[in-house]
Amino acid sequence: MPGVRQDQSTPHRWPYDEKAAALYLPVAAIALTVDSEPSTNRNRLVKVVRRDKAAHPDLRLVLFGEVTLGWFTKGKETESYYERIAETIPGPTMKAVASVARELGVHISYGMVERHDRGLSNTQVVIDPGGQLLATYRMVNLRLKFLTPGPRRAQVFEIDGVRCTIMICYDMQSFLLGREIHRARPEVILFSVADDERTWFAAQHTAARFDAWIVCANRYGEESGWMWPGQIFVSDPLGRIRAGSLGGEKVLYYRIPIVRKHGPIARGVRRTFITVRLALIILANVHGAWGFAVNRVRVLMRRRRRKPKKL
Repeated sequence: MPGVRQDQSTPHRWPYDEKAAALYLPVAAIALTVDSEPSTNRNRLVKVVRRDKAAHPDLRLVLFGEVTLGWFTKGKETESYYERIAETIPGPTMKAVASVARELGVHISYGMVERHDRGLSNTQVVIDPGGQLLATYRMVNLRLKFLTPGPRRAQVFEIDGVRCTIMICYDMQSFLLGREIHRARPEVILFSVADDERTWFAAQHTAARFDAWIVCANRYGEESGWMWPGQIFVSDPLGRIRAGSLGGEKVLYYRIPIVRKHGPIARGVRRTFITVRLALIILANVHGAWGFAVNRVRVLMRRRRRKPKKL
């Protein structure tokens, strides 16, 4: 799995003076080729964490994408397939991940199909360096309707003193969840996706919308006739893509600077600047925004055609 690392030798000065960063959060976003068998993915996940920690000893967070333990879709068999690959929390994967997190002293976040007393959910978990469950988040804005949605509230937690939250793929389109994330004021959003997007509009728009760093992990490869391009990225609160990769199974390493020295006037100016920047992103990417919307419609239409007809 080849790696990608961006040059961070020249910190940005406006509106975030990164030379005054209070701390740095070294992260790795993974574009993983996923097998249909959970046990294979479990072993690969552990190997990737070991390799990335060895390559970057300062690494504090390894982020994997949505439903890392199996294929995202299996056509008409998706529901029964999810029933087979679902795990409880705790379960075999959480135990294996907790062990390696404790051994290496690193946070690990991965997506799974969770089995619980209300059914199945598309869930993202975060394991801390002590091997304990730090956060559990269930997707709200579901594409697969047989899944059970989670509550529409931001799951807020800290990684090395950095305020974080989680968002899974289509949750970016939820107005109510977006409002909750705004109120939570996270510094970093862990964006876990299974997405076939090939433009960078969402990467820019989402970061500027929430005034937060976005770390996005995805999947790469063909699954049951569906091709995932493996788009991963790290974007800053202005929507600038600081690191990105598309078209392969890769790891994206980046040291996120956390800047906190802002007075009330500076915060107001920054918020205005970011609002203008968000508008410019949308205007400058009309084709990207249109392509993003068209792609979403195509995805929904393909899934609608694949639904079995009622007798």
